[in-house]
Amino acid sequence: MPQFDVSSFGTQLFWLTLVFGVLYIAISRIIAPKAESIMINRNRYLEENITASENDYGKAESLRKEKEMKLREFNVEIEKFRKEALDSLDDHFADRNVELSRVLSKKTKESFLDAEKYLTSFHQHENKSCIDLAAFIIEKITDKPADLKLLEKIYREK
Repeated sequence: MPQFDVSSFGTQLFWLTLVFGVLYIAISRIIAPKAESIMINRNRYLEENITASENDYGKAESLRKEKEMKLREFNVEIEKFRKEALDSLDDHFADRNVELSRVLSKKTKESFLDAEKYLTSFHQHENKSCIDLAAFIIEKITDKPADLKLLEKIYREK
């Protein structure tokens, strides 16, 4: 087997040493420093982002607390306005109720007076009123005009 040939050990050791040395120098002088600087920059970037994130979180938390406080104040103001509006409406409706009760009472009295007046008029002119009432009923039922002369004749006969 050729790899066990002692005459080729020298060249194999030479190339092994040369390739190992070049790779060692390339890795230790070029690749490792670049990887180290990349890791350092990455860590610095992450730390800056973490710090900025913590600051932003603190600001957001203070804004949330401020928002909650303002919402509470706003709700208190809204409740006060709502109570004032309800009180104002209650007062308005109470005033309106009193006014409407007064108007209703007045209208009721006027209606009773009108009814008494019509009743008195009916009794004074009972003949004419009965004939007019009968004519009105006949017209509403038949949708035809009533014969007033015939109704007067019938009423006189009674």
